[in-house]
Amino acid sequence: MRLSPYKQFSNPTKFVPYNGYVGILVIGNLNISLQNSSLHFDKVFRYGSNGKPEAIMVNNFINSLDPDNNWMNLNVNSEILGFGIRHRNNFFTVSYRLQTQQYLNFYEVLFKFPLKGNGTYLGADNPAEIKMKING
Repeated sequence: MRLSPYKQFSNPTKFVPYNGYVGILVIGNLNISLQNSSLHFDKVFRYGSNGKPEAIMVNNFINSLDPDNNWMNLNVNSEILGFGIRHRNNFFTVSYRLQTQQYLNFYEVLFKFPLKGNGTYLGADNPAEIKMKING
């Protein structure tokens, strides 16, 4: 990010080597990040010697999930209109952005129940607790 005017969003003390910039929706700043705690390709697929997936490993995937603390985060940050201008030693920016942050917490049952069936959840003493927390 040495030459990017957007480096000030991560560290406002960084010097911007331009006298100004203009950013609009199509050519402006766009950041998308998706993070999760337990959904990993190497836990779901078995790879062959050629490096391509050969089989889906349901049991390995289910066993890799935490019983009650799995999460997924989605962050989107898009600049609709922005500009910056230098005045002597200062650089001023104005930015109109669309930002969203969404979080999902889920139990392993969310995947275990549809993939393995209801055989492990029979009886009143062993209910399937499908709990989710969604925050957006």
